[in-house]
Amino acid sequence: MNILAILFTLSNIAVANIDINVKVSKEIIFVGDKVKVSILARNTEKLKVQFPEFNVDNEDISLSTLSIDDTTLVLSLQFWQSGNHQFPSIKIQISSEEGSSNFFSTNPIDFNILDRYDSLDNGLRKSKDNKDLYIPIGINQLVLILIIFLSLLAIYRSLKTREKENSSQPFTQKIDFYNDARNELANLALPGNMDSKELEAFYISLGNILKKYLLEKFFFNATNMTTNEIIIYLKSHNIPIDGLTDLLQEADLCKFAKKKYGVTKLIEGKNTAQCLLDRFESIVI
Repeated sequence: MNILAILFTLSNIAVANIDINVKVSKEIIFVGDKVKVSILARNTEKLKVQFPEFNVDNEDISLSTLSIDDTTLVLSLQFWQSGNHQFPSIKIQISSEEGSSNFFSTNPIDFNILDRYDSLDNGLRKSKDNKDLYIPIGINQLVLILIIFLSLLAIYRSLKTREKENSSQPFTQKIDFYNDARNELANLALPGNMDSKELEAFYISLGNILKKYLLEKFFFNATNMTTNEIIIYLKSHNIPIDGLTDLLQEADLCKFAKKKYGVTKLIEGKNTAQCLLDRFESIVI
């Protein structure tokens, strides 16, 4: 991930080209660090760019919108688990003067979050709501900073010497997670016979479709959570779960208790999943 300056180009939309510039405020990120992500749209004279507003707080990430206007979105992130985190796509609405509009989504951004000192782990969450975290810098951190500085200096000199043009790549692609989930659900075939393995594979696919959509819609790690953890999270955020509990528990019984169902039950499960997708998509976050 090139954090110093990630410059991407939004290809022809309506009658103008939009340049999207993404900057992340820190190169090295530790658990609990506040990180600022800025997204700036240029060449928007003939187009209107509308960014979404975010306010998310779960076991993995605290995310809030610092500022937003017609050209710029600035987000604040804090990660609470070490390891590799993939920040989901950001949906952007772009409208032309003629009134037509399209939704585009950014590519996901990968973050590598490092552990802090073990003795500080228990105090990280308590400090997140009201202040930045300041950790004493030791000799290892100083050496790491020096190596990074020298590496950046070498890269800068190399680029200046070769006078290489800035490379660019498409920043956005048109993505609709709701319709993707609907299409996956429609293409989910019923088992050829009703033995345990085919029933289990059907319910695993059905559950993955719903969990992947929940991750993209509500920014929480649904794909790695149990049924009870998902239900508790949705309830705590006042998200309606009517029908979801029964469907996920039905899938769990099939996967873990080898319970068998008939074709009618499987068709009802697909219909219930479609109704849940429609309901979740109507929720504004």
